[in-house]
Amino acid sequence: MANYYNDNPNLQFYLDHPLMKRIVELKERNFADKDTYDYAPVDYEDAMENYRRVLDITGDITANIIEPNSESVDLEGPHLENGRMIYASKTVENLDACTKGGLWGVSMPRRYGGLNLPITVFSMLSEMVASADAGFQNIWSLQSCIDTLYEFGNEEQRMKYIPRVCAGETMSMDLTEPDAGSDLQSVMLKATYSEKDGCWLLNGVKRFITNGDSDIHLVLARSEEGTKDGRGLSMFIYDKRQGGVNVRHIEHKLGIHGSPTCELTYKNAKAELCGETRLGLIKYVMALMNSARLGIAAQSVGLGQEAYNEALRYAGERQQFHKKIIEDKPNYKFVRMDICDFDAFYKLMQDEKIDGIIHLAAESHVDRSIKDPFSFARTNVMGTLTLLQAAMLYWESLPEKYEGKRFYHISTDEVYGALKMTHPEGIEPPFTTKASSSQHHEAYGEDFFYETTKYNPHSPYSASKASSDHFVRAFHDTYGMPTIVTNCSNNYGPYQFPEKLIPLFINNIRNRKPLPVYGKGENVRDWLFVEDHARAIDLIFHKGTVAETYNIGGFNEWKNIDIIKVVINTVDRLLGRKEGEDMNLITYVTDRLGHDARYAIDSTKLQKELGWEPSLQFEEGIEKTVKWYLENQEWMDNITSGDYEKYYDDMYKNR
Repeated sequence: MANYYNDNPNLQFYLDHPLMKRIVELKERNFADKDTYDYAPVDYEDAMENYRRVLDITGDITANIIEPNSESVDLEGPHLENGRMIYASKTVENLDACTKGGLWGVSMPRRYGGLNLPITVFSMLSEMVASADAGFQNIWSLQSCIDTLYEFGNEEQRMKYIPRVCAGETMSMDLTEPDAGSDLQSVMLKATYSEKDGCWLLNGVKRFITNGDSDIHLVLARSEEGTKDGRGLSMFIYDKRQGGVNVRHIEHKLGIHGSPTCELTYKNAKAELCGETRLGLIKYVMALMNSARLGIAAQSVGLGQEAYNEALRYAGERQQFHKKIIEDKPNYKFVRMDICDFDAFYKLMQDEKIDGIIHLAAESHVDRSIKDPFSFARTNVMGTLTLLQAAMLYWESLPEKYEGKRFYHISTDEVYGALKMTHPEGIEPPFTTKASSSQHHEAYGEDFFYETTKYNPHSPYSASKASSDHFVRAFHDTYGMPTIVTNCSNNYGPYQFPEKLIPLFINNIRNRKPLPVYGKGENVRDWLFVEDHARAIDLIFHKGTVAETYNIGGFNEWKNIDIIKVVINTVDRLLGRKEGEDMNLITYVTDRLGHDARYAIDSTKLQKELGWEPSLQFEEGIEKTVKWYLENQEWMDNITSGDYEKYYDDMYKNR
């Protein structure tokens, strides 16, 4: 299932911030609640684990309830009945889900029923809610009004109202008025104290009030008769149960239909002063607006993230808002041709006026290269030579020659040969990144593949790639063609054909088929999430230095058997099985010929020169990858039917 927290690794930035430990210490008052509440954290690590649980719950609710409801909410919208605002039916579902998930009053102390979350985590939650439905975030985030009540209210008021918010009641801040607009000093809604009623009475009109028919209101009103500036204003608490406030109409402001924006009429509405002292405009409103600014900032970031996600789907999957885009108006052109057909490719260069080539086409499976080396030589060597020759002839025919042109060749780390497994137990590596796994980031030897490492291919596949690399460099040296070569580690992620280890095993676990493991499964590979590789390609193509070589790796060495266990646990958990119950599917098969013991890339040149580094820890990448394959079973079924079964038997049967 989708999850707005787990599917967005960028959110982890907040929890990894160096100040987070100090924030937790202050919020938890050195973990003073641990002896009073069984769900209170006992130390920093426990607190972080609690935060991640709440974030995971929110990620589930936002992805699987709020987001699917968003279109219906926008179409239906809130409506007015007898002076009351009625939420859209799906908004009610959202509110119920958030209540059951414990997502109300989350910043409040535990003695009032809250979770005592720091504002950092609250902002993360707001981002996810906004990503799912910005209109609903206008409702949900207004619970932060309770922070103002907590700060300025007396203890009686705190005990009266905060538990209600923690139990799911909604809030609003009633500030703006028809004649005052955003100039809060001009607010004229009148507050008068009634000795008879023993409370304050509010009279006037408020306008542009978000979620204006909420359960509990913080109301800015003029308490000092004869004043006209902010010094005569105070904040009051209005309880909807008391009556006296009606919704005059709902304003669909800025096209946000899912969030009610109300005009309210106050007629002797009973209210209480927030706290014991009338403090004027500044203190109250600054407290409120600080929370509002954080909410709006989080909303903006959440909307930005969702816009980015849609753009990514548009570019990568030709989908927008989960729907296929009209195929006759793409911003790209697919051309199907034989990579070794020189005449066809040369004509394509001329017709489309191509000035840049990123060459990824290759036969890439080592096992198949052992069975059929000729196909690999044809595609990887002659295909590359075809592209180079066509590009050279076309670009040299132009008046500007090679100016503004670039031929970028993507290759593999396997051209370097193999590294010795001098430390099979694992040692601390000499380099790291923000995406390095805290638990598994180890090296299994002291040496690494560098851009200067001599080529030493050990399989027909790696030999064919080494040859193509040499041709690319030769075209630069001979003709002056602006070329770049990169050598990458093992890629994984969506849309990978299941001849590769990870998608093969995901599919087999799902269908409870044997998992063929070569030898003892102790061979080591460096793993790179495909989206991180794509970012590196884009960066290098535009900013890389001509004639240079760049290694692209994940700083991420894993033994095959350890990867397999992670994949099994992840698939089992996401399928609702007992984690690890499919370990019995592991089937050891005869090792392939010339199986290299260890690959490990040093990417520090790319990191230092162009600022690239991987974004995902391996465990995070595997989580995203498994989810994608499980959610796109139709795609998997389409490509694993027919000839694939024969291919699978040829590769792994009787080994």
